[in-house]
Amino acid sequence: MKVFLRYAKPISRALIVAMIALSAAQYPAEAALVSTESLIGPPAGAESDRARLRELINREDVRTEMEAYGIDSDEALARVDSLSDREIASIARRLDEMPAGQYADPYGTLFALAILGLVVIVAAIFWAITQAMKAASDSSDTASANTEPADAAP
Repeated sequence: MKVFLRYAKPISRALIVAMIALSAAQYPAEAALVSTESLIGPPAGAESDRARLRELINREDVRTEMEAYGIDSDEALARVDSLSDREIASIARRLDEMPAGQYADPYGTLFALAILGLVVIVAAIFWAITQAMKAASDSSDTASANTEPADAAP
């Protein structure tokens, strides 16, 4: 039990740091009024968004990357033409929200590190408990060996 208590303070400190790190990775809430027309009707500018996606697919660097993944650009253009206006607007909105030239989710790495930290902490707790149990069983074996009768000697 003393072995477990020796590790309790560092483990609790690590858990506090992990909880603070996880609470810092929350996204801010956004609220706005939504008109009925924007929910019922097709989004405004669907054809301009569709044209923008076609231009993106027709770029040489995008074509090269698509071919590296085994995607035919003509097939991709046909699929863009078959998408609904809502799907095109959703893709265009996601393209607008993505930062250019960098990873889209800055908190993903922080979240992965926090999860990794929690795994390490759980492993440390498991190790400490097994060591404490092993020490307890060793001490009970030693105590029982000391109480055996001495007349077994020849």
